[in-house]
Amino acid sequence: MIKHQQNSRLASSTHHRGFEIRLMEGSDVLSISLEGREIAKVDSLTLAKEHIDFYHAATDASFSLSRQRVATAQELGDAEPEPELAHGKINTWIKWYRNASGCGLREAHEEGMRRLREKGA
Repeated sequence: MIKHQQNSRLASSTHHRGFEIRLMEGSDVLSISLEGREIAKVDSLTLAKEHIDFYHAATDASFSLSRQRVATAQELGDAEPEPELAHGKINTWIKWYRNASGCGLREAHEEGMRRLREKGA
């Protein structure tokens, strides 16, 4: 009953840290999605927010460790060279750029798109 009351207070959808949390039609199940892609289903708003918070914490930890490895490689002179930046293959460059610069995903994507525009001009 508590679960149902909590979910019924949810409008049709809400957002938490960039993710959409949506009550699925005809059920008490909540769908968590990012940019229209469903990631998980949970049975309470609290669990949905915990899932999202865990995702952010894990992502932050992963990139922090990755940046540490890049910094160590640079100190040792073993740093990977910048990968080629090409349309349709931007993800490898974005990952490399995030590791090398320490910036966020959005900033890396915007920088990659800016460089592609300059390259095409």
